[in-house]
Amino acid sequence: AFQIDLGLRFEDAAFKSTTAHKPDTAFTVQRSYSNFFPNLTLTYALDAAQKLSVNYHRRVNRPNFKDLSPFVEVNDPYLYEKGNPALKPEFANNMELTWLFKNSYSLQLRYSQRQNAISKSYNLDEQRRTIVMPMNLEHASTVGLRFNAANISPVKKWNIQLNGNLMYSSFEWLAGNDMQQNRRLVPSLQVQNTISLPFKLSLDLNGFWNGATAEGQATIASLWSMNTGVRKTFLQDKLTLYIYGNDLFRTNRPQITFSSDAMEGKYRELYDSRSVGINLSYRLHRGKKDNLKSEGGNDRLEEGNRINY
Repeated sequence: AFQIDLGLRFEDAAFKSTTAHKPDTAFTVQRSYSNFFPNLTLTYALDAAQKLSVNYHRRVNRPNFKDLSPFVEVNDPYLYEKGNPALKPEFANNMELTWLFKNSYSLQLRYSQRQNAISKSYNLDEQRRTIVMPMNLEHASTVGLRFNAANISPVKKWNIQLNGNLMYSSFEWLAGNDMQQNRRLVPSLQVQNTISLPFKLSLDLNGFWNGATAEGQATIASLWSMNTGVRKTFLQDKLTLYIYGNDLFRTNRPQITFSSDAMEGKYRELYDSRSVGINLSYRLHRGKKDNLKSEGGNDRLEEGNRINY
């Protein structure tokens, strides 16, 4: 069986904003964008258990007001941040070839090409202070493999979901008359474990690991984290109590190095990433469990966030 899904979306976005940095200083941003965003999916069923699909879609990431504002935000005597009034919206062309087996396993070849990719830049001003501001890169692309496995059960009442990626990212930007570049092969792994316990209890133990990642002029060091939670249901599984702990070992703290034609440096984000919480929810109607059957499901979730003001 062969299936074609074709869509075309038109967006006309316009905004005007005036910001007063001081009583006698005002800055006005006025932009208008009109663009088409096609979406094409071709699906072929090899047999009852296997499917092949090809997908192409176009997305947009518009700069927000802070990224466009030229006003300076002082972090310390040596580090300033400001926006870029000349910043253009970023457009991404994404292509995916997916093999799906028994609605539980998939292998995906992905390619993404970003036009006017938005990324932070690092430069020095005349007083030798670091100026951080967003800029449009000359080139940004990613190609790689993604593997998904759902509903793996080594033993009874133990469910595992795996998500593995091997991506090659390439960024290029113009600095003076020279073209600078940042390229890196990035492995990553996500594991979700759910163990069913007596008395309608279940234990979640989840973790992720990302290898060193390139993002524009910056490189984010390898990063990992572990989360856990205990779930208990009541009232015929309609009421759910969930007690969770995120980033148990406080390891989700990115360490970033950056390099430009003017300077090199590094810093680490030391926010408190570890947290403990309680969630109580009540379900009015029983829904259907999602799985890998709905190709492109993540893309549909992004539709509601595609306009970024």
